[in-house]
Parts: sequence; C-alpha cells; structure tokens
Amino acid sequence: MRDTRDIIVTAPSADVRLIDFRIRLEPLTDIRILKNNHSLFSARMVPELSVKSGGTLINAQGQTSEKGTWGVRSPWCDYSGTRAGVTEGLAIFQHPSNRWYPAPWFTRDYGFFSPTPMYWLEDDRLDLPQGQPLTLQYRVVVHSDDVQQAQIAVLFEEYEQTP
Repeated sequence: MRDTRDIIVTAPSADVRLIDFRIRLEPLTDIRILKNNHSLFSARMVPELSVKSGGTLINAQGQTSEKGTWGVRSPWCDYSGTRAGVTEGLAIFQHPSNRWYPAPWFTRDYGFFSPTPMYWLEDDRLDLPQGQPLTLQYRVVVHSDDVQQAQIAVLFEEYEQTP
C-alpha cells in the first residue's frame, strides 16, 4: 500500500487552528483489511479534557458521551473541557466525499475518538483492488471555548463546501 498524505495547517483566528488531511491509499497489490476498531484517523484528548474528568464529547446531532456517540454515524464530533482555568477543545470533521460518509464513530469517555468505518465493515472486511486508490479527507479543528462558542457547526458547514 502506498500511503500519501497532504497536511495543511491554517490559523484563521487567534482561537482556531485548522489542520486539513487528505489521505490517499493506493493498493500496490490486492489488499484485504479486516475489522479493526482503532484505524484510519483518530485523536486522543489529554485526560483533563475527557468525559471522565468533566469534559464534553458531542456529535453533530447533539448526542453526548460514549453512550450517545459510540457507533453513531455523524459528520463530526467535538471534545472539549477546561484545564488550568482555560476551556479548549478539538473537533474532527469527515469530508462528505469520503467513502462511508458519515462513518460511525468509535468513541471512549477517556478521551479517544475516531470516525472509523473499519469496526463496522460489511462482512468484517474491506477489499481494495490493486490500482484503485481510496482518498479520504478530514479536518481537525483545535479551538478555544466549548462547541457552541467555537461555532463548530458553522465551521463544519463551511468545510462541507470545500472540494
């Protein structure tokens, strides 16, 4: 497999950093990927921002915590909380052009979250034929404040329009 990644970091404001990922997976031979729960793209928050420490994990539909977001298809999830008196967070957006969009989320209250279709594969496997690349795009939003004040839903609407 040839894995090519383009990563672009921008700072549209003093309180927001955008990190855009374009991942191209090109099978150099026929590939079979088996069911896996931690795959493709993920983040893990510092323990102080986790749900277990009083932080908030929320998806685009307003469902919260591992109980409300695990296995749920959603275009984005956001994790935020307060540490050292500062509220901060991180969101992961899935691009609408991604295969499986929106993929189900593998979430944990200890701070891990991933838009991973690999845990919910049809027939517990994914076959990628040689020469047929798979391109996936994600945006990570590092932000001050909580999901509402950081306007994560608005930022996602803007991201949806990017090619």
